[in-house]
Amino acid sequence: MRSRVWTAIVATVCLIATAPIVLAQHAAVSKSTSTGSVSGVLKDPAGAVIPGARLELHSTASEFRQTRISDPLGHYSFVSVPIGNYQLTVTAAGFASQMLRSLAVAAGLELSANLSLRIATAAESVKVEGQDISSLSAFALDPRTATAQQSRKSAEPWQRTPA
Repeated sequence: MRSRVWTAIVATVCLIATAPIVLAQHAAVSKSTSTGSVSGVLKDPAGAVIPGARLELHSTASEFRQTRISDPLGHYSFVSVPIGNYQLTVTAAGFASQMLRSLAVAAGLELSANLSLRIATAAESVKVEGQDISSLSAFALDPRTATAQQSRKSAEPWQRTPA
């Protein structure tokens, strides 16, 4: 009987002594799995990598926001991202901006989002500034011969004759 009591006391002391260690390990594991990550590679339509692109990961439910720049090999990575839904916006010089919606980051998992960016369409704008045109030369293209002919503009616009 005495050995049973002694065994129960030893077991209780061991349980009490190891409880903080077990709880600390459990907390560390829980903390490490309450986040995930998002990573990938950016490429152009021909398959070449895109370095220097700006990526922004934004939570749709909270104020969480992180920004990254793709490395020389086109890689990017967001680590320790709280679980939830996100939008990823990518901008790069010469390419159309792209947004991925509804990226679901799960606990302990890495979400791979490899993207191919489209070439941006050229937006043209013309800026007209006034200046004295009396000393400027004009070139006219003769559509029959595809050669340029130079003519001198007169000081008075109504005195000019077509080239």
